[in-house]
Amino acid sequence: MRIIGFAFLVAAIAQSCGSSENQTSEKEESSAPWSMSVQKVEKVDASCKVEPCAHVLLTIPAVEGGNTQARSNINRHIDDYVRDALKSRLPEPEGNTPLEAMAESFLEGYDLFVLEFPDSPAAWMLEARGDSSFFGEDYYTLDFQMVDYMGGAHPNSYRYLQSFDLTSGEPINLADRYDMAGVEQLADVAFRKRHKLASDANLDDEGFFFENATFSLPANMALSKKGLMLIYNPYEVASYAVGQTVIFLPYAELPAASKPA
Repeated sequence: MRIIGFAFLVAAIAQSCGSSENQTSEKEESSAPWSMSVQKVEKVDASCKVEPCAHVLLTIPAVEGGNTQARSNINRHIDDYVRDALKSRLPEPEGNTPLEAMAESFLEGYDLFVLEFPDSPAAWMLEARGDSSFFGEDYYTLDFQMVDYMGGAHPNSYRYLQSFDLTSGEPINLADRYDMAGVEQLADVAFRKRHKLASDANLDDEGFFFENATFSLPANMALSKKGLMLIYNPYEVASYAVGQTVIFLPYAELPAASKPA
C-alpha cells in the first residue's frame, strides 16, 4: 500500500511540474515583445539583355512575439492579402504555391506577352512593399504598397491599410472606436484644405468624382502614430495625375463612438 501511495504521489508531483512548466511556457509566449520580420522575394527576367528588365520585388512583413493566436491571425491576413494581390496579376490561376513560384509565373506571363507583341516598348514590373508597417501601443498597422506595370500609359499603384488588435489579432473596426459621421466631417475639411478647395466648392466642378459630388471616406483608413490615417488611391476619387491623397486626423479631434444604451 505504501508503494502504491508513493507512486501516486510521484505521479501527482510530475503532473504538477508539467502543468507548471506549460503555464510558464505559455506566459513567456504571451509576454514576448512584438516585433516584425521581413521576407524578401526578388526575381528578374533571365532572358533580359537590356535594362530595365522585367522583375518582381516583394518585401513581405510578418509579425513575431505577442500571443500565439493574435500573431497567427495577423500573419494569415497578410499572407491572404498578398497572395490575392499577386494572383490577380498572373497569367494563369495559381493555388497555394510559394511566393517565389508566383513571382516566376508573373515573369512567364511577360515572356508570353513579348512573344505575341515583340515590339512592346517597356518591361513588366511588380513591386510590393510592406516594410513600412508599424506597431502602436495596442495595435499593428499593415501598410502595404504595390506598384505594377503590365503595359499601358503608366504604372498602377495602390496602397492598402489595415489595423489589427494586438490582443486578438483581428482587424480593428474603426466604427467601434469613433463616430464615423464625425470622422467624415473632419476628413471633408482636411481633404479640401489638402487640395486648396473652398469649403463650399462643388467637388465635381473641381475635377473630383465622389458619388453625387458628395464627400465620402476612402476605402483605406488605419491607426497611425500621427492620428487616423486616410488614403485615397489614384483613380479612387480623382484622376491618376492627382496621385495619392494622404490625410491624418489627430486623435484628440476624433469623436468617440456612441456606447450602446
